[in-house]
Amino acid sequence: MTRKALTNTSFSSVAELENRIDWWVEHWNDNPEPFTWTRTAQQIIDKVASGKATLDRITKSATHH
Repeated sequence: MTRKALTNTSFSSVAELENRIDWWVEHWNDNPEPFTWTRTAQQIIDKVASGKATLDRITKSATHH
């Protein structure tokens, strides 16, 4: 959403931002484009596993006394 509707845009009020978001929602399907995956399922699973292992390591280090 932000890449197409909000990037390089400034708003002078919250109301103006809300109006822009509402406009984006109303026009979301006007010109749909398919999502193209850039990674295989296995690459995504491997990345998640790596992140989890890092988080586990950090958590154990922080809680081990």
